Amino acid sequence: MAVLSGILLSLISVGLAYLLYRRRRYEQQFAHIPGPKGLPILKNALQMELSKLHLTLTEWGKQYGPVYKVGLLGRYAVVVDGYDALFECVVKGGKKTVGTPNNFRTQHHFKGTGFFQPYPDAKWKLARKILHQYMKQFDVGMHLLEDAVAKQSEEMFAKFDRAAKENAELDPYEIVHDITLKIILLIICGEQISDDDPIFLDSIRYESLAWTLLGDTSFDATLLDMFPWLLYTPLRISKLVRDACDAQKHLAAAMKQKALSRDLSRTLMGCFYQHTQGDNRSVVLNEDDVLFSTTTTVLAGRGTSGLTFTFLLNLLAHHQKVQDRIAEEIFSVSPDPEAYIGLDLREALPFTRATLLEGLRYHSMVPTPGPKCTTCTTEICGVVIPEDTELLVNFWSMHHDKEFWGDPETFRPERFWMRTGTWFPLTTQSVATSCHSLEVFEIALGSSSRCPNSSCSSLILARDSRSSPARTTSLIWSPWKH
Repeated sequence: MAVLSGILLSLISVGLAYLLYRRRRYEQQFAHIPGPKGLPILKNALQMELSKLHLTLTEWGKQYGPVYKVGLLGRYAVVVDGYDALFECVVKGGKKTVGTPNNFRTQHHFKGTGFFQPYPDAKWKLARKILHQYMKQFDVGMHLLEDAVAKQSEEMFAKFDRAAKENAELDPYEIVHDITLKIILLIICGEQISDDDPIFLDSIRYESLAWTLLGDTSFDATLLDMFPWLLYTPLRISKLVRDACDAQKHLAAAMKQKALSRDLSRTLMGCFYQHTQGDNRSVVLNEDDVLFSTTTTVLAGRGTSGLTFTFLLNLLAHHQKVQDRIAEEIFSVSPDPEAYIGLDLREALPFTRATLLEGLRYHSMVPTPGPKCTTCTTEICGVVIPEDTELLVNFWSMHHDKEFWGDPETFRPERFWMRTGTWFPLTTQSVATSCHSLEVFEIALGSSSRCPNSSCSSLILARDSRSSPARTTSLIWSPWKH
């Protein structure tokens, strides 16, 4: 018995020594990166309130520089803060900085496919290209997007006009979000969706469950990421994982049935399925790639696009002069109230575009996007970051840098607009004239070609796509209560 106890004690000692060795090596990998001090194990977790995370990171950035580390429950994440660091991470980083954190909940829910791959591959690149093709303003995507906005926006404007005639208060949050979802579903499935359509209701349910699951920071959620076998226990988070997966499968099956009954070349899901055939294709998608890519589009598109336009409405409701100037610009481009105004005329509406950019900057709908991770050892602003390190990108600090913008708390579209047509922020800082400033700004603001949701907001804001410019000013009538 004594011998057995001795062996057991030796094994435990060896195991603990190994864990301590691994921990020491992990700490050494980040020893050269500055950052705030925290508690043992918990690190900085108690110092980071989720609702004010962007503000906390901004203050730390002033103290520790553009690239610094924060500790979360025994692991480190690297924060990227400031123009140069963002440029190196977002623009120059390429495949090195676009991985998805390999936590259990994310990988279990998306099966490591679609747009949530830890290490993006050729199929990820193809799926993203297809999405941009159909959601952005090139190839067939322009026509699909304009048709979708034209069909769905009429319903939204009718509700707004009805409330205006009745002189009633209106919170457009739900209206805008529902219209945005219908536009996304129209592009995916090729069919106009009504409020009582099962796909519409399934999409809302799935979005609610999935965001609750992926954004859960509770103790049991953290435990599940650390110990995946807890999925088979009666924990609250375990049931949420199962419910979200079931809702995703149900929605994917319904969208597939509807999309495959129509012309495949005219639907996003159909185009995905066309790339599941291996004839003369170097990259072929499988069933999971299609289903997870389309459900991710629903998940990500409704919230970002809906919030973008809702915040723009709120801003315009408080800035009548900006409303009037947008209406004047639209009338100058097309005096005919019934004329079509599509994305091909967007360059003729510089102040309208500037208003969209300034609204995105002012509100920073996603001040700290979901974390990415490094797919290999990389370097940002001279700081070496190990492979498989989570990256927290702080767009808020760039959007509200007083030294750069001068008056970041003021809504002033003119800062993005010059009568010469030059698209740079109007500031006195020399960095504004650097060759990469505009590209960083547009990516950070969600308005570049990498961000499909911006075109939808552009169309609705300017009342583009077969709509009456005369009704643009009646879109807003008074500020609403939140």
